[in-house]
Amino acid sequence: MNIKFTKRLKYKLPRDIPNVRSWDPQSIFLDRDFLLLWFSQITTLIGGGIFALVVAFLADTGGLPKGHGISSSSSAMGIVILLNNFPSFFVAFIAGVMADWFDRKKIMIISNVLRMLLLVIFLVFHGWEFTFFAFGIIFFISAAKQFFLPAEASIIPDIVARKNIMPANSIFNLTTYVTYVLGFILAGPLLDLMGPDKLILFLILLFILATIATLFIRVPKPVEKRDVSLFRFVKLVQDFIESFISGLQYIFRDKVQKVMMVHNLVAQSFLYIFIALVFKLGEFLIGLTPSNVGFASVMPMGVGIIIGVLILNTRFKYSKRVKLSLFGVLAIFIASVTLSIASLLKWHSIGLLGYSVHTVVVILTGVSVITIGLGFPFLLIPSQTVIQEKTEQGFLGRVYGVWLALSQALASVPAVIIGYTADFLLGVPTTLVWSSIIIGTYAIVLSRYKNLV
Repeated sequence: MNIKFTKRLKYKLPRDIPNVRSWDPQSIFLDRDFLLLWFSQITTLIGGGIFALVVAFLADTGGLPKGHGISSSSSAMGIVILLNNFPSFFVAFIAGVMADWFDRKKIMIISNVLRMLLLVIFLVFHGWEFTFFAFGIIFFISAAKQFFLPAEASIIPDIVARKNIMPANSIFNLTTYVTYVLGFILAGPLLDLMGPDKLILFLILLFILATIATLFIRVPKPVEKRDVSLFRFVKLVQDFIESFISGLQYIFRDKVQKVMMVHNLVAQSFLYIFIALVFKLGEFLIGLTPSNVGFASVMPMGVGIIIGVLILNTRFKYSKRVKLSLFGVLAIFIASVTLSIASLLKWHSIGLLGYSVHTVVVILTGVSVITIGLGFPFLLIPSQTVIQEKTEQGFLGRVYGVWLALSQALASVPAVIIGYTADFLLGVPTTLVWSSIIIGTYAIVLSRYKNLV
């Protein structure tokens, strides 16, 4: 092998490139930088999602009432969701400013490395044997993730052509939903197959691969670089506060931004509520155990999500964004009403049209879960696209930081409340009825803004 040929095989890490994008592939799936970013998203979401569920399966119930272990109760699943999302309330604002100030690719790499190191600590100290330690690791891994998310979302308009922003968001949201499904499906079987030690090693490997992929993404040069020396720390804090306040002012003076922020908060709340209830619904309606609820209950939701994303990007790509979101709310409302009917039939042991109650409940539940999956892409993707399309590039990180703080931290609180209500106060049927009333009311409110954008 000659020297010239050997040199051609070497692949150097990409340097920052000029602010003028020189690549514009016709298809998003031909864009190497998007594919690298997508691979990084897939591996980190699978790693983080499986880890949270594995902790839920392994950790002790830690003071929860007897018979309500984490793997089977809605209230405990709500606690896991809260631990996994609440750090965003404290971190996302800072992370959003940093995504506007600093190299977004470096932020993503550092976030991945931090999460990988936390998994190493968890493995070394056998963290699954200590409930509060395990929950603490979930909390800090989520805190590190908050720096990754606004940098990742803000980098999409940098590396893809404007015409591909909606498809890119659709793919990223589809990936988020599918990894939720995969987490529910794979966490239990992988834990049984590999054991905790090997499974955590596998998750560490996923974060290593994500870091390597991120290294090779080409990103336009930032317009300016910040001096972050120790001598400028006081000035840096002052600049941060001013930058954060200017970001809030930017959001609150724009009606579109305000409506989309509120909508994302409500929409994400609906998602977390159904995730918190999934084990309880599977057990109450169909008699599923936690180990098979993923295949029998969450898988149909994944099918609905895929159908929803395909319809959204082929039939309604250029439709009014708020109208698309309203369609998603209505789909979730119909599914919630259908689940309420199924739960009431189950509760009173009533069959319909000569069918047994179990058959009717299974059919209604299956249709409802698919409809929920169909509705979520319409619920979230258009509003997220509006934020990226309507936000000035210099504010995108801060806007996304606020969006994450609302759509994750605050949105996870209703999941805890609804989960506790279903477990200890009203039961599944009544909880579903009240949830349907809330979703229907929101659909009426959102319809007032259907022509906004």
